[in-house]
Amino acid sequence: MPSIQERIVDRAKVLILGAGTLASDRVFRSRTEAITRDMSPAIVIRPNLETTERESQSVDRNQFELSVEILAREDTTTGDAWDQVADLVKVAVHAVLMEEDAFPEADRIQRFYIDWIEDDGDNTAGNCMVRYRFTYLCNTGDLLSGPTIY
Repeated sequence: MPSIQERIVDRAKVLILGAGTLASDRVFRSRTEAITRDMSPAIVIRPNLETTERESQSVDRNQFELSVEILAREDTTTGDAWDQVADLVKVAVHAVLMEEDAFPEADRIQRFYIDWIEDDGDNTAGNCMVRYRFTYLCNTGDLLSGPTIY
């Protein structure tokens, strides 16, 4: 069975795929290959930093960051700039990730970082990096399940 963190990342991908964004089915997990022009917009999600604090003798409070990178290009049909396209995707993704009870294993979800990065040499493309922080509890010796005693 995968860890709580991995299950949250998997759930995020499922929710984003079902959100009906402009990225459609172009939602990737930790993709390293380049996104081609005809694949835009696209979303790449990946887990980042995770920290742990002792909550009690047998329970840890874990926080991990999930990056949601939205890669977009100017829409030549509508004339929308890449950041306008990315913003529409960002709004839809945020709505599904912040839905109540979307992540039953997480105690708290918080969006804490957004950066807009224009691609060098191509002002018609860029990416919007959004980071979410997930907080969850687990037994100190078990990353698979929430605390059985607290």
